Amino acid sequence: MKGYFFIVLTLLIATVSCEKEVVVKLAEGEITGKLNYKLTDDTGKGLSGLKVYIYNRGSNQDPNSPIDSPIDSAITSSVGEVNFIDLLPNNYQLRTDSIKLNYNDYSVDEYVQITAGIERKKTTKVTDFSGTLIIRLLSYETRTPIQDQGVVAFPVNKIHVTSDNIADVVKVRR
Repeated sequence: MKGYFFIVLTLLIATVSCEKEVVVKLAEGEITGKLNYKLTDDTGKGLSGLKVYIYNRGSNQDPNSPIDSPIDSAITSSVGEVNFIDLLPNNYQLRTDSIKLNYNDYSVDEYVQITAGIERKKTTKVTDFSGTLIIRLLSYETRTPIQDQGVVAFPVNKIHVTSDNIADVVKVRR
């Protein structure tokens, strides 16, 4: 009798649990997110008139993979901001055209993660990204290009470099 009662009870529990429907909501109300992106100089001042491209890179952050066409682009406002709306939750890549600042060229290339229902605010200092320094060696007398010579370039703050103290400056900077 106990065995019969146990079998009936097990079947009853299995039947009741199979009929239950579970509904899982992935996002309450909203399914997209927003991005407020600001580009600044070293002092924190917004940079206007710069073109920012946004790419849907998903979770693929391999820098060697080919870049698709941007899903959107915008020009920074007078305070250096662009806004992208209706972005599905994902990892996005942000890139800019070449930015001329302090006589150097910079290019921003970074990733940002967007979450549904949230406005992500991100401020980027352009000078935190690597710039391009082009050095052309010319002969002092003939002004023709010099080949097969080594060049050392390093940032210097408040140090006046001359041919007399260059060796000392390089030793200190190692």
